[in-house]
Amino acid sequence: MTTAPRETNEREEKPPVLTGLVVGSMLHLSHEGRRPVRCLFVGMEYGRYLLVKVPPPAAIGRDMFEKNRFLLSYVHGGHLFGFRSTLLGQIREVVRLSVFSYPEALEVINLRRERRFPCLIEGVLNANPTRHAKDDRRGTVTDISRGGCRFESPEGNGWGGLKVGQSVSLSLNLPPAGDTCILAAEVRSLHTDGQETRLGLRFLTPADEDQNRADEILSAFLAALAREMSLPSG
Repeated sequence: MTTAPRETNEREEKPPVLTGLVVGSMLHLSHEGRRPVRCLFVGMEYGRYLLVKVPPPAAIGRDMFEKNRFLLSYVHGGHLFGFRSTLLGQIREVVRLSVFSYPEALEVINLRRERRFPCLIEGVLNANPTRHAKDDRRGTVTDISRGGCRFESPEGNGWGGLKVGQSVSLSLNLPPAGDTCILAAEVRSLHTDGQETRLGLRFLTPADEDQNRADEILSAFLAALAREMSLPSG
C-alpha cells in the first residue's frame, strides 16, 4: 500500500531581490554589536551566495570565522537596506574575498521623511551667528527637501573648524522669482578632501518672523517644483 503525497497550499518563498546592490556598492559589516566596517560588494549568485571584499584582519577584528552571523547594510535611493548573513568561507588567493550566504529576508528603512528634489541652486553658507561676510562660503545646493539639503562647495579648505552638530545659516535665491531666504540649519554630515566640501544640512524649526518668512518661500518653491515634476508635494 502506498501513501499519496500530501497536498499543500504553501508556496515556496523566493529569496529577496537585493534592490540597488550592484558591483562596486559599499556595504557596512558588523558582528554582535561591534562597530561596523566598510566593505566592497564584488558579486553574487542569486539565491546562493554573496562575494564581499573585506578589510584586513587588523581592521575587522577576530570575528571572521565560518558560520558566524553578520549584519550587512547599504544605502540606496534614500533607503537603508539591511540583512543577516552567515560567513560560508574565505578566498585568500590573489585578493581577499569573503563568501556570505544569500539572505533570507531584506529589511528596508526610509531615511528621508520628506521627498528630496534634485536641483542646482547657488547659495552662501555662514557658520558665524553674526553672519559676517568674511565667513561666507559659496557653493551649490544639489538636492533639497522641507527637512534639509545637500550643500557642495569647491572650497576644500578654510572652513574654520566647522563640525557636525554646529548651527549655520544658508542663504538661497530661489527661482523663479529669485526670492532670497536665509534658512537656519544644523550640520548633520561633513566631508572634505582638500579640494571639495560636501555638507548634509537639516533645516531648523523657524524661531522668528524672518525665519517663518524664509520657510514660506521654501515651501512655495518646493510646491512649484513638485507640480513641474507632476508629483504631489506632500
